[in-house]
Amino acid sequence: MKSLSAPVFSAVSVSKPGPSPALTEMFPVAVAYLPIAFAFGMAAREVGLDFQATALMSLLVNAGSSQMLALTLLAAGQEMFAIVLTTFLVNARHLLLSAVVAPSLKEWKPLQRLLFGMQMTDETFALMLTHLPRGAPPFRYGVGINLIGHGTWMAGTLLGYWVSEHVFDFKIFGLDFALAALILGVLALQLDNFHKWVAAAVSAAVGIAAVRGHWSAGTLILAALLGPFVAVVSEKVWNGRRFS
Repeated sequence: MKSLSAPVFSAVSVSKPGPSPALTEMFPVAVAYLPIAFAFGMAAREVGLDFQATALMSLLVNAGSSQMLALTLLAAGQEMFAIVLTTFLVNARHLLLSAVVAPSLKEWKPLQRLLFGMQMTDETFALMLTHLPRGAPPFRYGVGINLIGHGTWMAGTLLGYWVSEHVFDFKIFGLDFALAALILGVLALQLDNFHKWVAAAVSAAVGIAAVRGHWSAGTLILAALLGPFVAVVSEKVWNGRRFS
């Protein structure tokens, strides 16, 4: 999933005539996907991934924040175990997202629900959520929004890699900071209260200390877990004082 904040869309009847509702609703999302996927393709080549590995990552993972994070860890020379575990933790929220929509899709066959869940992103989850109050939309709508989003992500990835390899080296445009900027941008969109700022600050402090001190790769996992833990404790303490 792409971990940009999911936009709010007005619900469109999936049964109305005219252009496909899946295409109508996914078009602005696809437009937003393209530059991020393009930057990912360029950054993947920069860290040393070949064309096939880059394409396979976007095909099988289809999660912008996790793919960007994986590139960051690869560039830092982290161990594969740390990369796999950290990206799993980042994407663990999809377990909750799937649990939210699954009960409303009982009309779909089990295989259809599985296929939708495998491709679901934050944005397609948000779109599906706008329809669920009126009942489950047809499977063709669910698979449509997923295929449009995934196809756009793949196209942007491959185009970015090809341009970086055959047209120009994106470093001359100062875009070598794009990877860090995208990660910071995704983070900034999530910082909407004090406790999330606490989580970010604690994780950043541990991460910086790990880099400067040349600590083991396991420290990055500790940073990913410690920040949210401190934030939860902070929120409980805050709420306890407020209502005492």
